[in-house]
Formats: sequence, C-alpha cells, structure tokens
Amino acid sequence: MLGCDFHLRLLILLTYFLSSLHVAGEDSVFSDWA
Repeated sequence: MLGCDFHLRLLILLTYFLSSLHVAGEDSVFSDWA
C-alpha cells in the first residue's frame, strides 16, 4: 500500500509541476510532447 501511495503522490506532484509549466507559458515543452 505504501508503494501505491508513493506512486500516487509522485503522479500528483508531476501533474502539478507540468500544469505549473503550462500556466507559466512553457507551451514549447508541450508542443514537443504533442
């Protein structure tokens, strides 16, 4: 359970980080992923 919880928290942090970059205007990064 701890492993799953850790991965869930990591996924949330990663999503928040990417969202922050998008809000900051780093659209060039997302265009490469698209």
